[in-house]
Amino acid sequence: MIESNHKDNALKGAQYWALRISQQEMPRLCFMVNSLAEITESQPASVEALEQVLAHDPALLIRVLEVTNSVVFRQGINTISSLAEAVQELGFCTVKNICITAVYLAQLLGREYLSDACYKQALQSVAQAFQAAMLSTLFITEPSYAAQRSAFIGALFYRVGENTFWSSGCAETLVLQTKLSQCDTIEARERATNQVLGAQFIELSNGLGVHGGLNEYLLPTFSDVDERCPEAESVYLANKISQLLSQTPPLMLELSKRLRQAAAMLNIEMDQLKAQMIHCQQHTELLAKLYGVTVLIEHLPDAKLLLLEHPTVKPHLVARGAKPMAQLKYLRQLTQMALNSADVDQVLTLVLQGIVHGVGVDRCAVLLLNADRDTLTPHIVGGDNARAMKSLFTIDLTDMDNIFKAVIKTKEPLLVDSPNSTQWRLHINDQLKSITSPTGFMIAPLIVEHIVIGVIYADKDCTGRRLSEQDFDGFSHFYELANLCFRVAMKS
Repeated sequence: MIESNHKDNALKGAQYWALRISQQEMPRLCFMVNSLAEITESQPASVEALEQVLAHDPALLIRVLEVTNSVVFRQGINTISSLAEAVQELGFCTVKNICITAVYLAQLLGREYLSDACYKQALQSVAQAFQAAMLSTLFITEPSYAAQRSAFIGALFYRVGENTFWSSGCAETLVLQTKLSQCDTIEARERATNQVLGAQFIELSNGLGVHGGLNEYLLPTFSDVDERCPEAESVYLANKISQLLSQTPPLMLELSKRLRQAAAMLNIEMDQLKAQMIHCQQHTELLAKLYGVTVLIEHLPDAKLLLLEHPTVKPHLVARGAKPMAQLKYLRQLTQMALNSADVDQVLTLVLQGIVHGVGVDRCAVLLLNADRDTLTPHIVGGDNARAMKSLFTIDLTDMDNIFKAVIKTKEPLLVDSPNSTQWRLHINDQLKSITSPTGFMIAPLIVEHIVIGVIYADKDCTGRRLSEQDFDGFSHFYELANLCFRVAMKS
């Protein structure tokens, strides 16, 4: 039996809480969403399988049908009266996602024994996630229903650790809620969360992916270092904006920055973006009613903030310094991922996050080899000017003196502290000079089963700073732990 004494829980961490929530506090939620995830369109009687999962609660099926008949999903005159009809008109995957959303919301907000304070906290948390899910479909740049569905579910489950904790009704929710009520900064809230849980909510989300079987719903978008696919970028940005719209008082400079980022991503004017977001808010409120969670509406992020003047600030780059405690935090998370055989992209995302925020570089990237092993292309990019870096950082390896090729061949990391020195300049051709930092850079190989599959690159190009041996030591810790995660994953 898992203990529930909060004094002991602070020492347990993300794995403990993921197991406790999935096995003890909210097993039905995990069971139902996993059951839905396993149903595929190609299997026999797939519609009947959907109906079977919803059969325990007739109200769920009614809500699903009401949603499928809404203007959000169709403009038809005839009413859809069964799941089979819904699948025929909207497609299996769309209906399946509607079912998942209905189950998720019903399970999270159906806990009658929550205290008033914790129920309010749960409502705010779920409302943010629901609004972010709707915004993510607006922000998706690919005109693909599949990409929109993936973004919606990814955004809805982005805060699954936080959502399920507050909805669990366990004794620790009261303890944490009391502590959070006394916090007035993000840092203070993170310290309070760590004191009670022994982990942050984002770590709990990762843990539920592994131990609660929710990996299929979790896009690896837990930081702004990830720009490798449109779904991931839209999920991250939608959650940031949803969070900012929920804050009192709002951080208008940060909100303005994120809105401009969204407008640039969609290649539209700011006024057009705001109009689309307000329209999206109206659809969000409509769907909240149809999903049977009208109570969410008053807790949805405040769209009226979009009507205010948003200040324009000149972009400025902050020179990050090395943070040993932050490095330690990320290294511990990576160690936990190694023990749990975590998803490769989640590992790489966390590695870049640690290198940017722990080591203190300006930008970094995971570059993967193509099938012919003659080109490195960006897979995940992080830090300052990440979008520009991703578009430029394709490296040709056909040059015999290419320094990246040397790292791949020797399987050893390099600190190129002075690219123009006699030691290095003959190994850096004109193409590399145009994209790498003139003040120095670091490269390390990514190895799977003794074969190099790519490299990690990092520099301080944006602020023009030089790299130190201390920077290289921190960088090396992260690349070594990434390779350890790969070795463990291959053995499991």
